[in-house]
Order: sequence, then structure tokens, then C-alpha cells
Amino acid sequence: STDVLARLSEDLAQVCRVKVIAPCAAITLVGRGMRSQLHRLSGIWAAFGRERVHLISQSSNDLNLTFVIDEADADGMVAQLHAELIDSEAMPVRDARRRVGELRATLADRPVPAARRDRSTGSVLLRANDILVRYGDTVAVRGVGLTLGAGEVTALMGRNGSGKSSLLWALQGSGPRQAGTVDIAGQDPKRLTPADARALVGLVPQTPTDLLYLDTVNAELGQADRESGPASATGTARALLDRLAPGIPGDAHPRDLSEGQRLALVLAIQLRAAPRVMLLDEPTRGLDYPAKAALVGIVDELAADGQAVVISTHDVEFAAAAADRVVVMAEGDIVADGPTTEVIVASPAFAPQTAKILAPLEYLTVGQVRAALAGAAR
Repeated sequence: STDVLARLSEDLAQVCRVKVIAPCAAITLVGRGMRSQLHRLSGIWAAFGRERVHLISQSSNDLNLTFVIDEADADGMVAQLHAELIDSEAMPVRDARRRVGELRATLADRPVPAARRDRSTGSVLLRANDILVRYGDTVAVRGVGLTLGAGEVTALMGRNGSGKSSLLWALQGSGPRQAGTVDIAGQDPKRLTPADARALVGLVPQTPTDLLYLDTVNAELGQADRESGPASATGTARALLDRLAPGIPGDAHPRDLSEGQRLALVLAIQLRAAPRVMLLDEPTRGLDYPAKAALVGIVDELAADGQAVVISTHDVEFAAAAADRVVVMAEGDIVADGPTTEVIVASPAFAPQTAKILAPLEYLTVGQVRAALAGAAR
């Protein structure tokens, strides 16, 4: 593994300024301006955010992780990476399965706790029929039908290009839709003014900053209040933001916020209109584990308030923790639709790590395991 890291560092050194800290700890810090070169390096997978290198490269030759991060973020991230990942023992799923035999036996005779609390009420908030979305000769969504219930959280999954984002924008009303109907409380958002449509359905896009164009957080919140009218049960946009992410300064520039704070700001702006349905397109992109956990809490609150929530995501661990239902799309069609516990374990591509390690037991999250063990200890 040390040899692999040494070779990786040598490769990086060919194209950018590199600072290697403790090669055995597998942390490589690089400067900006090297994204395109990194993409050309053999044996490296990298994911990048809009403004900086965010994530985690993995050598294809073994399982040790090499972290490629923006050098400006290095001081704070090194300690976090050591604490959360480097000091933990990473291993393949097959090795983890061998090591948890005793745990699997302990859990075998115990009821599996629910992954999340069911807040659905049974009432339908959105009904879509025969949705068709076409871009030129390319059909993105092929006659899809979908219903969304109050208090229900749905994860919309599928590969890139499967039609997830096109479906969300068609449901929201501002995206293209060549055929089909969307009914929310007897109205189709595509036929309404933008202000009236926002009161039915809100959408947080893949890049939330696309909806932020003013110079301060307070300016964005004030604009949302003016556009949405007098505060009712939702309260002001500031109150919503403080509920989602307390402590964000009003005079801060939105683009200076963290990914999680920007997401919370845009979500507060959308929620100010009190929509019945909330759509989130890839909201976990760029979020660390604490921010994802906070987002699960936010989604739970929306469901508890009786809203229907749809989350487009590739993150199976997040879907397992946040969603009651999973809808899978492929080539513009819905190919699977059912309870999370059934759909995401039906294919190895969607199964979360906990499910893979503890199979055939029907556990999806670490939280379920903790709950089962805690229940037995009482």
C-alpha cells in the first residue's frame, strides 16, 4: 500500500504542486488548478465540486484511500480525516462479513427496528400521469406516472441520464413537459404563475447557488418574504433558516457559506412559500457526514409537517436513512417502486454497506443495529 501511495504521489507531482503528509496515512494535499490533469491520471477516481476539489480519490490497485483536497482547506480537514476515516479500519465487504459473524448471530433472533418512523398519512398530494419530456430527438422521460403522499419521503434513484432531474423539473412546472398532467390540489403548477406554483411545489436544484443572487443572507431571506406574502404557519424565512441551520449570520455573503449552509438557505427560501410538495435534486453533493445527518433531520421535519418530499440521489446510505420509498428510473422509465427496505436490497448496486455486511438479515443502517442491541439490553 505504501508503494501504491508513493507511485500516486509521483504521478501527482508530474502535474501539480504536491505536499504529502504521512504517506502511511494516505493523505495527499494538492493546490488548485489541477482538475483536468487529475482526470488524466491512470488508476485514480476523483469527484469535484463546482469551485474546488472536494473529494476522495481511490487507487484502483488496492483499498487504501488517498484524499485529494483543496490546500486552502488542509488545516481543518487533516484532523477530521484522521479522526473519521484514517484511524478507522477500512476493509472490503467480504472481510467485514467474516468479522461480524458473532454480531449476525446475536441479531438473528431479534426483530429488526424500523429504519425510520412512518409519517405518511395516506392522502395523495401529487398525482402525475403520462409525463413525457423530450429534448430534440432525445426522450428523457417516457410517459411516467407517479403519486406522492403526505408525510412520505421518496428517494428517486438511477444512473446519470436516467431522467431523474427532468422528471423533477417537469413536476415542478418550469421544466419542459410535452405531454402528461400534474395535479396538486386540483391545479397544475405549469399553468400557474411562478409565485402560485411555489405555493404548491418547491424545488432545490443540484446547484443551490443558482437560486442565490443577492449579496447577503438577510437580503435573500427578505426577498423570499416579500415574494411569499404575509407570514403564516411557516413563519418568516429567517425563522425557517434558524430552524434548519441555526447561527448563520445575516450579513454573510451566500457564496461564502458552506455547502450545507447554502442548501439550508435555499431550502428555507423555498419553504417560505409553504409548498405541499418539496423536491430536492442531489442535495447530498458536497456534504460531509454531519451535514448529511442534519439533512435527514430536516427531511424528517418536513414529513412530520405533512409535506411530500422527493430526493433525487445516488447516495444509497442516505436513501436508506432518509426515505420511506424508493423509485428507480432507467432510460426515462420507472423500473422499480416500493418500500425502501425492499427496493434498495433487491440489487447489489443499491444495497447500503450495512445490508451487504449483515445479509440475509434485513438491516439497512447502523442506527437499526444500535436500536436492536439497545432494545435487548433493556
